[in-house]
Amino acid sequence: MICENLALDPEAETAGIAQERYTKGMCGTGYAFPDVFAASWYGGPAAFEIQLSTTQLPNIVRREDFYAANGIRLVWIIGSSEGQLERRAFKDIYLRNDGQILGLDGDVMVAARKASTPLFRLHRLLPGPISKRLVPEWKTKIVSPDELNWGAAGSRPRSVHFGYDAYVDQLVEKDTALANARQRFYAVLADSDHTAAGPIWNEVAEKVGGIHWEALASPYDVVRAFGVLATIRKNEITVKTKISLSDLPHLINLMLLEPVDRRCWTHAFKLIAGAVKPELLTVESVAQKCSRNDSEHGAASPADLSAGQVFNVFFPEGAFGRLQR
Repeated sequence: MICENLALDPEAETAGIAQERYTKGMCGTGYAFPDVFAASWYGGPAAFEIQLSTTQLPNIVRREDFYAANGIRLVWIIGSSEGQLERRAFKDIYLRNDGQILGLDGDVMVAARKASTPLFRLHRLLPGPISKRLVPEWKTKIVSPDELNWGAAGSRPRSVHFGYDAYVDQLVEKDTALANARQRFYAVLADSDHTAAGPIWNEVAEKVGGIHWEALASPYDVVRAFGVLATIRKNEITVKTKISLSDLPHLINLMLLEPVDRRCWTHAFKLIAGAVKPELLTVESVAQKCSRNDSEHGAASPADLSAGQVFNVFFPEGAFGRLQR
């Protein structure tokens, strides 16, 4: 079925499509036998692997690392049953690719033959509507290859549209009450006013779910930790401090990563910084403190996960990352 689908692309058919082709890696990276190998697929070679429920994470990682090291795009393909998406073996794939995985089934092939072009079924895990408290839900759509971002050599395909975190942010912005609450919350964070921050937080928690402000530990520390996170997200000082934005790593260390009662928000910091300012994570002093804080908290659930969806309203960057724990 995969071969027939790919062969509907003239370039791919001409370049060559093979089943279980022996593929040798460079410089001792090993070899692989992809279920289907396309010598030319949207600018480079691609391996199409059929995901089975018995495939374990170490094998998934090994294949992904091999193809990435050798500049080969990896495309995981599943069958027609959406119910299988809740199995661990499938989660190990789509939770490593922004909640996205491709499928092929009879209906897709009928449409592909009729259109004389390759088609896939895109399965996407996306935040549900505000009325359903942003609870993730599956969306499926038959798409052409042009509706996917195939990325650079070695990467995996994704939709050309917004990622999970951006969808959360978009839903918040479209909801007048939530968008207004977020603006008000940032304003009181700038003054480090924990008394005013609590009611706004609780207002949002009642609407989308999550723990109340009073359960977040010391309000004095929480409002300052959140002020630092908002500063990173907005790229403007949103916490009461004399430290300038030009010295952001120092601000992060002093007001977030060093105080003992604020270290529980290190996980949130890494997700937000990774999305909007990844260079912060490479600053040696910041990286060292993150490593120390992670070790201190061990396997305990990070505070941003325990907070619930209310946290994602104020800090959508990292919302998808919080699904993976």
